[in-house]
Amino acid sequence: MSPVHLILASTSPYRQALLERFNLPFSVCAPEIDETPLPGETPSQLVLRLSEAKARAVAQQVGAVLSEALTLHSLSPLPPSQPSSKGGRSPIPSPSGGGLGWGLAVQECAPLNQKRSDDSPRVLIIGGDQVADSGGVAVGKPGNFDNARKQLRTLSGKTVIFRTGLALFNPQAGRCRSVRVDIATTYRVLTDAEIEAYLHAVQPYNCAGAVRSEDLGIALFERIDNDDPTALIGLPLIALARLLRAEGVNPLLHQPPLISHSAP
Repeated sequence: MSPVHLILASTSPYRQALLERFNLPFSVCAPEIDETPLPGETPSQLVLRLSEAKARAVAQQVGAVLSEALTLHSLSPLPPSQPSSKGGRSPIPSPSGGGLGWGLAVQECAPLNQKRSDDSPRVLIIGGDQVADSGGVAVGKPGNFDNARKQLRTLSGKTVIFRTGLALFNPQAGRCRSVRVDIATTYRVLTDAEIEAYLHAVQPYNCAGAVRSEDLGIALFERIDNDDPTALIGLPLIALARLLRAEGVNPLLHQPPLISHSAP
């Protein structure tokens, strides 16, 4: 079984924390793309397009690094400041400084022309994107307090679908698999005092719809209907495990070997 190294096309600490659950080595790289919605683009189309675009962009940004890594049969090690007992993560420098349900697509992308020997690491790049869909209108990251308050006032008492796009790009094969996971949420009727207290406590300005459900944001909801709770945080791990298995990487079987400690 050849080793695998993942690259997360995101600097989101929430996605990084989720990916660490797989206990696989991974690096992070910020994708350099324009995230502006296209004219007439639906939220469902937007998250699929951006998740794929992020994975492809990172493949191009770190192409030289990937080529060198595949030649050396290794990727950049963890910096001393980021030790990890798990698979670990390391930064990859950039050369340029509907309805509810599943949507699955496999698309062919241009290969990066990297040669891979049997014992070199398999490199797979993960891209993700999320928007809150309120009646067909995409609600993105607020960026600041005023926008976040406006978003939550608008979403108060409504059912909102969080649409999460996920892409897994295999640069050696030039293959990109993508999936969309939708989660229906019903907001409580929120008072201004509740909204402002939540925003001051959490400051979720880099989260779609100003929701950070992994902490205090869960108190915003009346109910959540979903098949994968990690999707609401931004990286659907059940779907990702499925895509990884389709690429021949089973997270359960690609664990690092146990270190045996002999008794004195």
